[in-house]
Amino acid sequence: MAHHAPQCTILNRFKPGSSNSADVTIVKFQQPGQEEKIWVVRQIDNATQEFELLKLLRSAGVQVPQPLFLDASCRLAPAPYLILEFIDGMPEMKWADPVKNGRQIGLQLAKIHAVDSSQYNTSFLPGYTVNLKPDSGNPREKPIRDVLLPNWPIEHQNAPTIVHGDLWPGNVLWRDGNLVSIIDWEDANLGDRLKDLAICRFDHLFIFGREAMQAITETYIENSSANLNMLPYWDLYAALRALPVIPQWAAGWQDSGRPELNEEAIWNSHQWFVDQALAKIS
Repeated sequence: MAHHAPQCTILNRFKPGSSNSADVTIVKFQQPGQEEKIWVVRQIDNATQEFELLKLLRSAGVQVPQPLFLDASCRLAPAPYLILEFIDGMPEMKWADPVKNGRQIGLQLAKIHAVDSSQYNTSFLPGYTVNLKPDSGNPREKPIRDVLLPNWPIEHQNAPTIVHGDLWPGNVLWRDGNLVSIIDWEDANLGDRLKDLAICRFDHLFIFGREAMQAITETYIENSSANLNMLPYWDLYAALRALPVIPQWAAGWQDSGRPELNEEAIWNSHQWFVDQALAKIS
């Protein structure tokens, strides 16, 4: 901190919990004669990529934190890190208005996917190869695999674009019912936007219900020129991706103030999601 904020006094620091691959620390400090500030320090192997991506997304009007500093030298810390502005907001795991909130998610997702690589340099982002995991033997997989395998890999009918990779409710910050930031971009890559949309659709379906998922989808369509012909196939991919971890997800929700999101409830949402995708394909 002293390197980026000389003569600062640390007033408080804490770890809100690390994401999949980042170690996060929130630091409150003050420099002589200045107001108190709060920064977010993210130690992450691909800090340079995330720093450049956040700069690009902000210039494109996407609501993400302002990147302030980057150090990939490992001279000041044991791992590369970036420092971000602190966003006054929190993830919300209960929505008073699923339609209003869903529309905000859909709009931001459309903005992310609308970033044009001919106008912005996205060459620092990796491409992404989507693989199907081996069959676990769960009978729920069979109707999904029966459709996906003859159509794999899924045909890309849209140009590659920036995808978040994990746009679930824990990576969205809200304040007073308004979306204020999308965070945790370590999984971002250049890929198929429909994969991003499908994962977002399923995650919000089982947590907030069909109204929320529909609001996300309708708003995305209204604000995107994407070809959606292959979305049902990506929905099946999203369902297959989630299938092995649903028991763990259900256990986590029991400790997170949503006891109604038990395993049976999530499986019911999963089955509905699969059925609607299969119906569109048939």
